Amino acid sequence: MDTLKDKAAIVGISWTEFSKNSGVSVLSLAVEACKKAIDDAGLRVKEIDGVVTHNMSDSVMPQEVATCLGLPNIGYHLEYWGGGPAGCQIITNAAMAVVTGMAHYVVCFRALNGCSGRRLGGKGERPLTTGEAQFLIPYGWTSFVHAFTHLARRHMIEYGTTPRQLG
Repeated sequence: MDTLKDKAAIVGISWTEFSKNSGVSVLSLAVEACKKAIDDAGLRVKEIDGVVTHNMSDSVMPQEVATCLGLPNIGYHLEYWGGGPAGCQIITNAAMAVVTGMAHYVVCFRALNGCSGRRLGGKGERPLTTGEAQFLIPYGWTSFVHAFTHLARRHMIEYGTTPRQLG
């Protein structure tokens, strides 16, 4: 098995001001951080052809950031849902995209209004649900558990798997 070692690199990094109440949208924070990271890398915005992020229903989609950055040729975008190691996963996935030729330059971001904005299990602004989630959340799909139950049910139908076999 081949590795990613020495085949891709982080070439720019940035962040926005840390505050209790930024007074700006999460999208504005994401775009600002991405522009600064692109500048730090010595690249031009139009050279970016991949955008990757992760969130827990508290951020914006990579396509929104790509649009606001004015990226003309976004060929690769990915949005992980979840916390924990997701920050490492998006960097690894960006490296895989570069190594496999799916993208030349990928910007990774994580943006949120942690204190004043929406947080999993917390209070704060409740933005309109967009993207795929607008068709899932109204019907109760609010976590991975809900998605996996449907996959498990499909497996039971197709292969005759019993509830006991699934544990």
